[in-house]
Amino acid sequence: MGSNQVSIYFSLSALALLILSGITAVFLKNAAIDITIHDTYFVIAHYHILILISVFFGIWALTYYITPKFLKINLNKTWSKIHFWSTIIGFLILAISMQSEKMSISPRRYYSFDSYRQFYYLNVTITLVAILLLASQLIYFFNVIYGLMMKRN
Repeated sequence: MGSNQVSIYFSLSALALLILSGITAVFLKNAAIDITIHDTYFVIAHYHILILISVFFGIWALTYYITPKFLKINLNKTWSKIHFWSTIIGFLILAISMQSEKMSISPRRYYSFDSYRQFYYLNVTITLVAILLLASQLIYFFNVIYGLMMKRN
């Protein structure tokens, strides 16, 4: 029951993030605004929310739904919820950091941000959150291994 509940959390979050991406698309469709924010981190954040995050959450929803049935294991409810909340909070911090007012004017595809030193801390924040987000995905794999070990006992 716990993993199905987390599957619903992930699927509803994917839907909410698709709606959020639709809201950011309104800014990109406006030619006057798009000239200003074209080739900035705002566009990167929009793409990450639309393609990566919403699809990623859909895959996690499917994974949490199928894994217990396929492997015939019970996933730990607490670890599943920790995985969900760490993932959603990490992705929202990542997207909000990229779409913040400061980063929405920061150009992308620069190998050096020497002339944009005011964005240094936001870039460091984005990098650290991305690393922590990647690390939080390991919770799922530990949960599956734990479920397989409990199945053998």
